[in-house]
Amino acid sequence: MAEAFKAALPAKYEEIKSNAVSNDPDTVKSNVLDEIYTDLTATKGEGRTEAGESMPAATAKRIAKELEAEADKFIKGYNGENLQTDLKAHLEEYMNKSDAEKLKDAADAFNTGANSFGAMIDNGADLKQLKEYAKEFLLAALDKGVTVKLGGTTIKTEAAITTALKKFSDGDELKAAMEEVIAGLNTETLKNTLIKEEEIKAQEAADKAFTDIKGDAYKVDASLIDYSSIDGYFNNGEIYERG
Repeated sequence: MAEAFKAALPAKYEEIKSNAVSNDPDTVKSNVLDEIYTDLTATKGEGRTEAGESMPAATAKRIAKELEAEADKFIKGYNGENLQTDLKAHLEEYMNKSDAEKLKDAADAFNTGANSFGAMIDNGADLKQLKEYAKEFLLAALDKGVTVKLGGTTIKTEAAITTALKKFSDGDELKAAMEEVIAGLNTETLKNTLIKEEEIKAQEAADKAFTDIKGDAYKVDASLIDYSSIDGYFNNGEIYERG
């Protein structure tokens, strides 16, 4: 029995090691980003690209780089049970949905709550409740990875939400500021934005390469020209016409 136990140890060790590595956040992040990169660069029929051609590698790398920072933020606050599945779902939504789409439900909830006060917002209990509605929206923005600015404060943490809301002592002003935040949400997806940026960069590089061509590149060796192929060419002072 002791010999059997000893013989089984290496395999058991590898199993435990494999499980530990597969659940390591950095490993999971790397695997998910690799999967997304593969999907982005796959041609139609092999992955998720909409066009028939694969996405340029440079564009896919740019998108993956943008996603890595969001992945780190998601992992830091994650307390679920299936990190790989949840992380990939989060990153795909982050990449393929505009900020306005991600926060549509939260925006609708805020507007419904804010409009329930009627024409006038009391700066006592109403303001306190309005701040709760605003806080819920801003927390949703944090959860979805959307950065917004309220009253001059960029919202990247819960502490920033508290700081921003403390600045408002008037309900109508807070409502107007929140409506401005919602109206200003980006309606373009991250993926499409980055694709367009990379296309512009590629075109600018191509244009620069063309305009950088020096005069020498246009020089033609006169000895290589077949003058006899030119109608009315001169030869020894006489004009010959073809045909």
